[in-house]
Amino acid sequence: MRPLLNQLVGGLRLSALYVLYNMWLSLSGAILCTVVMFLICWITALLTLILILALYLIIVYRKPDVNWGSTAQAQTYRSALEAVQGLNHVEEHVKNYQPQILVLTGLPSARPALIDFASLISKNISLLICEI
Repeated sequence: MRPLLNQLVGGLRLSALYVLYNMWLSLSGAILCTVVMFLICWITALLTLILILALYLIIVYRKPDVNWGSTAQAQTYRSALEAVQGLNHVEEHVKNYQPQILVLTGLPSARPALIDFASLISKNISLLICEI
């Protein structure tokens, strides 16, 4: 359902993420799921749809001044977080050692030589954080 909504609102291109994606197949799947909900228990399905409609109308009526963010930003953040967490499971080896340096410089512009030295050690391929 998410790819369908992204395509309808003109969001990011999902061709790399969903190779076999088709908007109409996704819409028909959502409609089929709704029909199956009504076939299983029409009372629960009706209450669910009424609740969803009520929540939607409350949000539209109140018009909160909120930045809901985009799915592209959320996906980028989530991917970065998972990649960083995945680094915990990678064994260190001499060939792929990358130092992670925290340089306590105070104001970074006050000690450019210290930052340059740390940059030489990390060679612009590692994490280098300068802290005030």
